Amino acid sequence: TAIPTLSYATGIDTGMPGSAKTILSYIRNTLQRKPTDIRTVIPTHFHSDHIGGLQERKKAVPGIKIAVHESDAEYITGKTPLPRYKGLTGLLLHLFILFRPSFFTPDILLKDSNRIEGLTCIHLPGHTPGSIGLLDDDLKCIFSGDILWSDGKTLSVGPAGFAMDPARKQASIRKLAGPG
Repeated sequence: TAIPTLSYATGIDTGMPGSAKTILSYIRNTLQRKPTDIRTVIPTHFHSDHIGGLQERKKAVPGIKIAVHESDAEYITGKTPLPRYKGLTGLLLHLFILFRPSFFTPDILLKDSNRIEGLTCIHLPGHTPGSIGLLDDDLKCIFSGDILWSDGKTLSVGPAGFAMDPARKQASIRKLAGPG
């Protein structure tokens, strides 16, 4: 299927803090687009490796909208304290949080089945309460955040140690697998 040429684009996740310069360069030099062509960024969940570049992107592209699932919104705004994970996983995540950007208020709150920028939001709680997948019906693909991982050859379950609710994460994976 050919990828349609659009006058705008949508970003999914933003990487770690400090990643915006690299991403903006990629948009300009590789995609041959203007950063302002991206009018919406949708993080798949609140972990810093997915939202770390949001503040920089908002500075670089005034007017860009940030859309998050409503169940992660209070973590992103700072109203709900970030979770503390146990063991080595907890220590590693705590180190990532040290590099976390400032809290901010999202522009758009998503719910399961909402359509945004041609994508369907699929609520996949477990990794975080508001983890989402973004289904692109035209391309027949899903951007699944950390619920599932792929190296381009193999599909596997995302990192178990960072799941806030492992049972809900398993239910989300079953939801993606469909009936049967």
